[in-house]
Amino acid sequence: MRLIIRRLTETLAFFKAYALSIISLHLILGLPLIVFYAWWTGKPVDPEQAQTLELTPFLANLFYEPVYQAAFILFIHRKIIGEPFPASLWLGSSLAVYPRLLAVNIARQIPVFALAMLFLVAVSPFIATLDPQSPAALPATLFIIGGGFLVGVMALVVTARLSLAQFYCVAEGSPILASLKKSWQNSAPLTGQIIACVIFLFLGIFFVLQAIGAILAAIGISGAVPGVITMVFYLIISSLFTITYYRFYTLAALGAPLGENQTGPATGDDSDAL
Repeated sequence: MRLIIRRLTETLAFFKAYALSIISLHLILGLPLIVFYAWWTGKPVDPEQAQTLELTPFLANLFYEPVYQAAFILFIHRKIIGEPFPASLWLGSSLAVYPRLLAVNIARQIPVFALAMLFLVAVSPFIATLDPQSPAALPATLFIIGGGFLVGVMALVVTARLSLAQFYCVAEGSPILASLKKSWQNSAPLTGQIIACVIFLFLGIFFVLQAIGAILAAIGISGAVPGVITMVFYLIISSLFTITYYRFYTLAALGAPLGENQTGPATGDDSDAL
């Protein structure tokens, strides 16, 4: 637990040191996504097309995320190695690696999607034929719940093992398959720490976003505004995931010690802030 607390403390320290640049980067490069989300949440939805249209924001984020993600990875990397990364380079640098990073992001999600689909295919016959009044209902329900928990754990492990691929792709310029392979191999001794940190960050961000939504609802703000404000906060707060993953990327570097004596990420003046 001490290591988990230390990793999260390092993440918050880096965010605090470069908060102005981090916020500026995500607001500038994430502006098209924010505008799209404002338009999307404000448009009327046909109930017959609701389920299909729910995928649109997900797909928009999937294909646009590499734009600000790559720039932020390079921002962190340049800060750690002591090189400047002014705002004038943010967009151009991210577009240069966009195709590879998009492919890496999609490849990272394929195993998780496959696990979910296999689970649904496996339990569908049980759900379709399950009689709530049957004596076998309870064992079948427990089997489905247990299977879902097992698939969830497997998905977390796969996500953690592939979480460093983005840094090998962007910071080192590795090809797609090489990035995935390096991440899978080098993250092995850090898998438990990565999963624990991701869970803590996810819960923290979830409660912060829920609190923001509750506050906006309490003061009577409605329409597309709450969704847009939530998206802005999400873009900024989700940077904590990237900072944390980068910390594990440095720990997974060849020959890096994994003990308590490992120094944290460097922090300094926010000289690249606008």
